[in-house]
Amino acid sequence: MKKVLVFAALLLTNFAQAQEALKVGFQLLESGKFAEGAAFFKNYLGTQDSTNRTALLCYGRGTGLSGHVKEAQAVFTSLLKRYPNDFEISLNAAEALMWGQEYPAAKAYYEHLLTIQPRDFAATLGYANALASLFEYEKALQYTNLALEIQPHNANAAVSRKYARLGLANQLAQKQAYSQALPLLEAILSENPQDEESLFAKAQLLIQMEQLAEADKVYQLLSQSARRQTDLYLGLSYLSFLQKNKSAAIEYANKAIETAKSSPENTLKAKLGRITALGWNEQFKQAFAELDELERQFPNNNEILLKR
Repeated sequence: MKKVLVFAALLLTNFAQAQEALKVGFQLLESGKFAEGAAFFKNYLGTQDSTNRTALLCYGRGTGLSGHVKEAQAVFTSLLKRYPNDFEISLNAAEALMWGQEYPAAKAYYEHLLTIQPRDFAATLGYANALASLFEYEKALQYTNLALEIQPHNANAAVSRKYARLGLANQLAQKQAYSQALPLLEAILSENPQDEESLFAKAQLLIQMEQLAEADKVYQLLSQSARRQTDLYLGLSYLSFLQKNKSAAIEYANKAIETAKSSPENTLKAKLGRITALGWNEQFKQAFAELDELERQFPNNNEILLKR
């Protein structure tokens, strides 16, 4: 499972009461146009008020969220020299560490902020995200739940809780603690029955639990709307093999290759899945021929070497 993604809320709660002249910039940040927002605030600082605290904070956010993390961190560091112990600036500085993937430092920073304001929503959610980024999913889940106690319907906290549950479920599954992992996935699906990531994770977990008929039901549900068509057909290929239907395993692997034509990033994965299905069907000559072709397309690829 991929490392849990970080979902951090924009810290614009106090900005809304700021100068009317900055309204356009706020709207750019709120709509996710971070580079444009940074340019707006840079222009304002250069032509109107170079020391405006709110404009500097927003410039730092726009700059960092558009990929220039070190520059954003420098903005917040400079602001903290002018406004020592300013909690809002500190929150932004902590989040900037997350943007730079400096997760241990971010975790320590958020821990410090929570000693100052234990019930602050942004600090609580930021801490949860830092923990999740360090694969400390159990504790991350505790803090996403706390964040949702503070702001019960916050969408960012709900997304963070989903990924904490997914991460923890995966960790438990790896330890074969299936009875503990499954309720975490069910909890996500009770809130969003069509959540694709959770359905894929549930199907895989049910296969690990040898509940093949139940896994098939999940895949059939996914087949109605799944965006990850290549993964769907590869999952069905493996399930067919486990159900001793080897010819269906090849058919589904072929469908996976078809779906990869419109998603080239899935080409290698799909073709390796077909080679696996050929092996299950003892069509080794064809499997090795296709491996040879893949090696010409993707030289020195470890996945291909492992498959061989």
